Amino acid sequence: MNVFFRDSSPFFQFIFTLFLILILFLATLLVGTLLAFAIFNLQLNQIETYFDVNVIENMPIIKYFQALQTLGLFIIPSLAVAFIFGESLSNYLKLDKKPGKISMLYVFITILVALPFVNVLIQFNETLKLPQTWHGLEQWMRASEEQAKKITEAFLTTQTITGLFTNLLIIAILPALGEELIFRGIFQKQFTLITGNKHWGIFISAFIFSAMHLQFYGFLPRLLLGIYFGYLLIWSKSLWLPILAHFFNNGMAVLFYFFYNNSSTDFNPDTYGTQNAAISILSAFLIIFMVYFTKKISQSTQS
Repeated sequence: MNVFFRDSSPFFQFIFTLFLILILFLATLLVGTLLAFAIFNLQLNQIETYFDVNVIENMPIIKYFQALQTLGLFIIPSLAVAFIFGESLSNYLKLDKKPGKISMLYVFITILVALPFVNVLIQFNETLKLPQTWHGLEQWMRASEEQAKKITEAFLTTQTITGLFTNLLIIAILPALGEELIFRGIFQKQFTLITGNKHWGIFISAFIFSAMHLQFYGFLPRLLLGIYFGYLLIWSKSLWLPILAHFFNNGMAVLFYFFYNNSSTDFNPDTYGTQNAAISILSAFLIIFMVYFTKKISQSTQS
């Protein structure tokens, strides 16, 4: 049976992957919801009130379902696809090789120095406007962006170390693992086979990765981030490197937000570099420099 799936066309594998994602997500959501009623003592006639982000008591429930979504939408389907289409789960997902320590250090530095340039890119992305004929779509996109921003801020707002580590788990660890498994581990492989070109495989999976977040005014920086993650996989031949890069990116955002909102510092990570062209230009040059050396060191460890 597995031989049939492994010998099937890349396009069939992609369609079957989408089918598996849908089925496993619904199954995970169903089981997780039933567990939530027992864990949180939910009442069916009050179900809508539990997802109001303005009520602080709702945050454990909302975070639970966020983690459930990551499991059902990304992690479980990725493992199922790798089991069906690959002879070895770890080999299929490129989890059988450890990245070099120097590569990991370079990736961490890249994410760190990229902050000013990313902020400028986000600011530029937010200024983009659609043609007048698409005014209704633009209004919907901006409303969606505001809602996503509101949810993110509610997630990140905490004053306790326990809350900080919970946020790191739900916003950094699980998404880094789950999203890289599905977008780089599965989709990038499939689109590379469909198009016959690794660069197209990287770009298409990164495009879907950015669009999936439904935060349209952060689309460009997230697209570039997805492309960067894709090349990290190609250079290192290990999915652990883009997973770590993704974790560093999300984890630093969580830490910056925590310390900024719980201290008297004037340093605002969301605007750093946007008021100083020299800092953002330096950031861009440092990104190029670090990416070049990450490529060199990652490829050298594989040769």
